[in-house]
Amino acid sequence: MDLGCGTGHLTRKIRSLTNGKVVGIDPSRGMIKEAVVKSRGLDIVYEIKSVEDIDYEDTFDVIFCNSAFQWFKEPEKTIKNCYRSLRRNGRIGIQAPAKKVYCPNFIEAIKLVKRDKMDYGNICPLQRTMVLS
Repeated sequence: MDLGCGTGHLTRKIRSLTNGKVVGIDPSRGMIKEAVVKSRGLDIVYEIKSVEDIDYEDTFDVIFCNSAFQWFKEPEKTIKNCYRSLRRNGRIGIQAPAKKVYCPNFIEAIKLVKRDKMDYGNICPLQRTMVLS
């Protein structure tokens, strides 16, 4: 699943890397419309919806989010929904500008993951939720 997929440029790249289900989600009707046109015949599902309204369960091995996390209105709800959407041992990759003034949600998420790793050693309870390098 590609969160904040926009016109689907990276969603199409994801499609080329997997035979699995590929879904792009974006709240902009115009972006999704363009994504659908550019992706004809590629077996990609696009949905016009807010990331906070994700309603999948145990569906994806990977969730990808490129330069959109900082715009989420309810990042905690989104992360919980993503967790629910991931299959066992699934991963989420988030790329966001790591500056406190631009993306405080991302900075807070990094702090939580670091805290949990310190508390639990190598067994991180957020492992399915976020992978940071």
